Amino acid sequence: LKYRNAETNLAEIVGSDPGYLEIHQLGVSAGRCFTQEEVLHKADVCLLGQSLLETLFPSGVALGRWVLIGGKRFLVVGELEKRGNFLGQSQDSYALMPHSTLKKRFGSELHTYIDARPLSVESTEEAIDEITDLLRRRRGIPTNGSSDFGVFTEDVLMDLYHKITGTFYIVMIAI
Repeated sequence: LKYRNAETNLAEIVGSDPGYLEIHQLGVSAGRCFTQEEVLHKADVCLLGQSLLETLFPSGVALGRWVLIGGKRFLVVGELEKRGNFLGQSQDSYALMPHSTLKKRFGSELHTYIDARPLSVESTEEAIDEITDLLRRRRGIPTNGSSDFGVFTEDVLMDLYHKITGTFYIVMIAI
């Protein structure tokens, strides 16, 4: 990711639609999110996380500027609110662009993740079942076949986090 003489390789590029902000409870601190129209037209627009903004735009003016992502030009239309760190990793080192643009500019051989949020906590299992059924049908997986994808909830990820940090804690005591 580059703007004039400032450059960073510490960026995650995320392709999505405007619903990504709601699902991940993210806000835009300046500017706007890209529109569904921009997704349909594969527009070369992006939003930048705070770590990238601080690195590329120390003067603070990013909106309306063109940045290079993978050597391709993108117009900065929004700045994402600061999220902080999780497990020592910055949650602000990413650029968000329309998924159609990501595919057009960088190819279709990218990792695909589908993020969803149920309408209520009570409907979580139903939502998982619907998503699993839809993916199995779209991928042509027979009823008795194994899924070639995984579905993870926040609970599963938090359990993994606790297992990892618990292991580190035990190792630290043993040393």
